[in-house]
Amino acid sequence: MNFVLIERQQNNPPSDAVIKAAMERCDGKVSEIVEENQDSAKRVYFSGSVNHTSFFNELRALVPGSRSTSWNLVWGDAMALSSAATVGTSGTQYSITIRNRSQIDNSRAIVFQQDPAAPSDVVSLAWLSKTCHAGTQVTYTWTLDFNFVWGQNGQLKPGVNYQAGQAIPADLTDNNQVTLQYVDGGFEFGPTSASGSPGTLLIHEADNVPGNGSSEQGSVGIGMYGQGTFVRPTQSTGPQGGIQFGIHPQYWVAFGSYEPGEVVNTSVLYYPKQVMFSASQFRADCTFDGRNWTIAYS
Repeated sequence: MNFVLIERQQNNPPSDAVIKAAMERCDGKVSEIVEENQDSAKRVYFSGSVNHTSFFNELRALVPGSRSTSWNLVWGDAMALSSAATVGTSGTQYSITIRNRSQIDNSRAIVFQQDPAAPSDVVSLAWLSKTCHAGTQVTYTWTLDFNFVWGQNGQLKPGVNYQAGQAIPADLTDNNQVTLQYVDGGFEFGPTSASGSPGTLLIHEADNVPGNGSSEQGSVGIGMYGQGTFVRPTQSTGPQGGIQFGIHPQYWVAFGSYEPGEVVNTSVLYYPKQVMFSASQFRADCTFDGRNWTIAYS
């Protein structure tokens, strides 16, 4: 997946509808649009072989009066950017500080992850979450260490906790494959091994794993730093099948009521905002004033 960053010059970036229409005219398909820098830039994730000049010209053609103005377009490879910030840096310490400079009180400062490439039945969990009253701040620190997780709850609706049952360490090379089994009325992971697809995490689900329609259905997925980040309802895949997770997490901050392990619905969060670490910046200081986020990296 690729991206283009549309930065303000004389005018703010075009509307989402205009961006999508321009992409379609250039045989591209938009998967996500993220506002950045207090809405003065938009990062557009897309698929397809898009001619850069044609896309710029289509934007100008679709916006009245834009012939006399322009935007700065920065093109990039989202997968390469993500890989530079994740794969190969296991053990590096990251941190996010969330400062509540709004009037929102009795709420929780939440960090969650998203993956636009994940299958549709995979849900995001509230990964890190603590109460953060107005005028206070919380800091989260973690290292880029992965894990496999399973939970006892297969009814994965927003606000429902997946009820963690087990988390075992994983890595992206020698221990990136595992099988989930259902033995004597309970789930358990077998030993980890190498899948032959470094850079991904692969989960097989044995024939005895309960699936759709079973009251014993649970959930299974991956996590980071000992906590779950993405799970889906269990469903037998057999020894040759499985669910494979590409590792390119997007970190997001928000305020809300979700506790760790609960399924996230972004529509009920207060102003979710993506945190964009680079390959050389591992700390983010995020301040929320009630309307906008200001994020500084170091």
